Amino acid sequence: MWQAFQHPGFEAKSEHGAFAWCEASVGDVQAAVAFYCALFGFTSSNSADGNQQVLSLNGVKIAGVSTRQDYQQEDEWTVYFQVHDTDAAVAAVQAGGGTVLFGPADRAEGRLAVFSDEAGARFGVVNP
Repeated sequence: MWQAFQHPGFEAKSEHGAFAWCEASVGDVQAAVAFYCALFGFTSSNSADGNQQVLSLNGVKIAGVSTRQDYQQEDEWTVYFQVHDTDAAVAAVQAGGGTVLFGPADRAEGRLAVFSDEAGARFGVVNP
């Protein structure tokens, strides 16, 4: 849980480097959806491709919940940042010593990839 308060920059949308999406990857999607809906008052619906549940608050899509991927050993959240070019972001991450865990791949949301930095922190990028 986080509140922006006066943190500048987080309100940026639809531009390179801005927060784009967050997604929980879990072993039990229905239990996670029930938990977050009860805790925050979210509603849930199927995504357009049916691969995840979308959590919304007052009609605004907040996050996705999906089944863990092969590279994930435990439940986790991944934050996605918008980029101009997913393939260029993959090359930059690899050049900087990061690891590509997934992608790049074309999905309903756009072209995306997920990475791990040298300390194991995971993040993703998407080009809608």
